[in-house]
Amino acid sequence: MHLNTCGVLLYDEAFTDLETALKPYVHEGSIGKYIYCQKAEDDGIFLRLTISPEQVTNRIKDTMQILIPLRYVKFIASASSNKSLGFE
Repeated sequence: MHLNTCGVLLYDEAFTDLETALKPYVHEGSIGKYIYCQKAEDDGIFLRLTISPEQVTNRIKDTMQILIPLRYVKFIASASSNKSLGFE
């Protein structure tokens, strides 16, 4: 199975500290605020997220990479589609 969607759940502190920067990428559901991405890579200090426009309802115009300090990351799940993750 090819995993092409990651759901990243962040601690509340991330949204307090980075609210404006995260706003275009954030979804909210029963699990709380989270980010969907194509890929999540840990470099030891940051989590590098690759996000496509489709994953954020075209709130961005091109595929983006954002880096979030690992201290803000609570949980990551991967699946073949957004619907498989259960974040909504």
